[in-house]
Amino acid sequence: MKEKIAISLLVILLFINAIYFINNVAESPAEIKKARTFIAEGDKYLAQNQWPESAEAYAKAEKIFRNKGKIKEADELAGIIKQVEAIKVLTMKKQIEPVAEKVPARQMETRPVPRPEPSAKAAALKKVIKAKIVNIDAYFNLGNTYYSLGRYAEAEEAYRKVLATQPDDFQVYNGIGNCQNAMGKYSAALASYQSSIDLKSDNFNAYNNMGNTYRNMNDHERALAAYQKALELKPNSADVYYNLGMTHNLLGAKKQAVKMLSKAKQLYQEKNNAAGVQRTDRALGKL
Repeated sequence: MKEKIAISLLVILLFINAIYFINNVAESPAEIKKARTFIAEGDKYLAQNQWPESAEAYAKAEKIFRNKGKIKEADELAGIIKQVEAIKVLTMKKQIEPVAEKVPARQMETRPVPRPEPSAKAAALKKVIKAKIVNIDAYFNLGNTYYSLGRYAEAEEAYRKVLATQPDDFQVYNGIGNCQNAMGKYSAALASYQSSIDLKSDNFNAYNNMGNTYRNMNDHERALAAYQKALELKPNSADVYYNLGMTHNLLGAKKQAVKMLSKAKQLYQEKNNAAGVQRTDRALGKL
């Protein structure tokens, strides 16, 4: 289901990009018209879910534009091709494997993805293209998709496209911070989380993720402070209690670690979160 939603989302974004692009390339000599033909061919393959053929057609158009010195148009097509490649990855993977991470319980926001009927989708796309509006939510969810695939640099790039139009989106800064944290860019991640907090002071996810980053940096005292702030904002968060317990353990405070982890287990049980209970039991068993 997640893959179908992600693919549907990427296709929507691609149609917005491709149709907007073809409508905005100025009429020019024969080779440029030939490039437009390749773009139309790519659109046709895209509509038929023939991803390799679509990418190949767009690549031919990109080559023509680049050879003719139309760098902007070529770069836009390169972006579309990259998104087609992302769809190919999603359709070829039988399942999205979990991302390996140093710190558990990282929080990610996800915006709901609409599932309109084809006719409604087409009408909506035409409206978007006509108004020349960038589909902000599509880029946000594209970032989430790349992130779930472990393609953190591409995820960050997608998130930053949102910032270009919507610079006060606190969720985007949190997503960028998650990417930077996953790539080991801890100082940059902390700065991104702080930007998220500056925009929304009661930002639970940013404080919790900031604690995760401090833990990755082995700065456990600051990690505790960040987790405590997160707990003030969400007092019944099992994840934060778990993170507090693990951090107290790293500081050698075994008694406090057991207390925090036991509370986390209780909250996981209340929420029928079997995976959380099992993880907490494993952590308690190692103390």
